[in-house]
This record gives sequence, structure tokens and C-alpha cells, in this order.
Amino acid sequence: MNKILEYLGIIKRSDARKPFQVQLTLPGKQDITTTEATQPISAQKSKKVSISYAITVHNEGAVYLEPLFQQLLRHVGPEDEIVVLDDFSDEPSTVATLEKYKGNFKFQQKALNGNFGEHKNFLNALCTKKYIFQIDADELLEAPFFLNIKQVMLANPQVELFHVPRINTLDDITDEDIRLGRWGVDKKGWINSPDYQARIYKNIPEIKWEGRLHETITGQAAYAFLPYDDETYSIIHKKTKERWRKQDEFYKTLI
Repeated sequence: MNKILEYLGIIKRSDARKPFQVQLTLPGKQDITTTEATQPISAQKSKKVSISYAITVHNEGAVYLEPLFQQLLRHVGPEDEIVVLDDFSDEPSTVATLEKYKGNFKFQQKALNGNFGEHKNFLNALCTKKYIFQIDADELLEAPFFLNIKQVMLANPQVELFHVPRINTLDDITDEDIRLGRWGVDKKGWINSPDYQARIYKNIPEIKWEGRLHETITGQAAYAFLPYDDETYSIIHKKTKERWRKQDEFYKTLI
């Protein structure tokens, strides 16, 4: 209840604390084939850490939502939850996909009203687990991520905010695009790498999003960066040039 009252401005949040960076303790990585039978201690301990996978949606379409929802439903634990906040999507395949899956997660609709920070704070208020992982509807995670992130949380209980590397790719990028420097592309074909995103944070009143556009996280104390040498701890963000262009045009309407 306090989270809702705070969101509405009835309760003021605590004064911002000074953030400071810490180095992560990284446990040994687990493979997707690891089972409770082979790793009983770590598997049982991981259940003590709960995550709200929080997703904002607006007309991304089935091409993005189907694989994301299927992946989350396959890999999230019974101690976790999926929370979806929809900005009244009206694109047919988006509406159909939400209708198909919304019985499997917490679902609510709210207008964006041109304010991403306020929108994500409302989403935070719907979340009930120890950590929140804010995911955009056109993003994915590799299967090993789900196995390893809770081990990192257990090994680093002081960390309140994890910056997650994001692997951006364009399905239709050309050599000409690269030559002209339209996107910064590395040898792996990743764009703007490591493109760190502040996405995983403790579900505490002090941590909030601020800013109408290009919103940022505030209120955290200890924060850390997940490694970006492979895809284990990365967000996967695949786009086309057309989708990138349309999103840029939408952002310009909010300036």
C-alpha cells in the first residue's frame, strides 16, 4: 500500500542516498543443462531470491511478444512473477497476443501520457518480489541468464542496482550503413556495445525512475555492472532499421 501512496505523492520517498560502485563477486556459471540433482545447494538457495519481470508494452506486435512471453513462462521460477503494463495497445497482433497470454501473468493497462519515468514507477508499484527486472517488450534473454542471475544476487546481497549489458543487432544492416558510420558496430556485429542498461534493482521505495524521456534510475546505493564478455548476462535486442526509425520518430514527438 505504501508503494501506491508514494506513487500518488501522498507519501514522500526517503531522501536520495549517495550511489557508489562495487565490484561483483561472480560465482561459477551454470549451464542450461544443470539440474537440482547436480546442483542441489545452489538451486535451493536460488529460490530464496524472487524477481518481478516487469514489461512495458505498446504495439510491439506478436513477432516480439510471442518469443518473450514464451521464454519467460518457460524459465521464470514459481517464486517469481511476470508483470505487464500495456499502454492501451491497438495493433491487432499485439492485442491478440496479450489476450492469449495475460492469464499467465499480472496484467494492467495505463496510458503512457508521454512520461516514461512516471509510467515505469507505476509498473514498479505493481511488483511484489524482492528484485525488479524491467524489460522492454522487444527484448529477450538467453536461457543461461535465468540460471545465473540469482546466483549473482545471492553472492552480492549489498548490490541494489545491476547494470545489464545489452546486445543490439539490426537484422537488415548493410556494409554501406557500417561504412557511413550510421551505427557503431563491433567485430561481433553488436551495435553500441556494451550499451549498459540500469534494469535490475531491489524493490525498495528509495529506487525510482526519473525523467519524462530518456528516464534514469535514482535512489540506489551500491550498484554494479554485469560482465559483457559473452551473452550470459546480456539483454538481447534485435531490431530492423525500420523499427529503429519509427521509435526515433516517436521519441521526437515527446521532446
